[in-house]
Parts: sequence; C-alpha cells; structure tokens
Amino acid sequence: MKKLVLISCFLLSVASFACGWARDYDYGYGRCYSRTYNRNNNYHRNNYFSEQSAQILNSIEIKISEKELELSKTMNSNNINWDNVNRLNKDIYELKSEYQMQYLKLQNSN
Repeated sequence: MKKLVLISCFLLSVASFACGWARDYDYGYGRCYSRTYNRNNNYHRNNYFSEQSAQILNSIEIKISEKELELSKTMNSNNINWDNVNRLNKDIYELKSEYQMQYLKLQNSN
C-alpha cells in the first residue's frame, strides 16, 4: 500500500512539473503547448491568417533563424568578436520585436 501511494505521488509530481522548465518568456507560451514560437509549428498558418500574412511572418522567422545561425557560428569560433555578437543580438531582438508587431497588427486586422 505504501509503495502504491509513493508511486502515485511520484507520478503526480512528474506530471505536474514536466513542462515547468520549458517556459518561453519571449512569447508567453511554453514549449509543451501548441502555440510556441517555432518555425516547425504552423499555428499562424492554419486558417488563422491569410496566405499573404503568413508569408510576412514566415519571412521574419527566416531572418531570425539566419541571425541565430550566424550568432551560433560566431560563438563557436576560436576568436570571438564580441562587437559582432552584440550587433547580432540586437538584430535578433529587433527582428523578434518586428515579428510581434506584425503578428499583433495581423491579429487585430482579422
């Protein structure tokens, strides 16, 4: 009986805290939910926005991915140029801000 209670408590705690580490504070949704900022997730393309609107958001997502890849390459190099890292971080956050503004504009226009 004690083993059953212990196992039940353990499973309950695992289920309760399984996604707690995955909060994505940039967009307010955790990775365990279906509406994360992720180019593999098609939330904003599935009948929520028009095809043209989805293309606008997708182009910004591609730019963000390119900048993140460039940042990753810079950080993995032997001689890190910190000015370049600073510039890339600013570019990434400007693009994320642009993405959020476009998303809000499109959301309110529909």
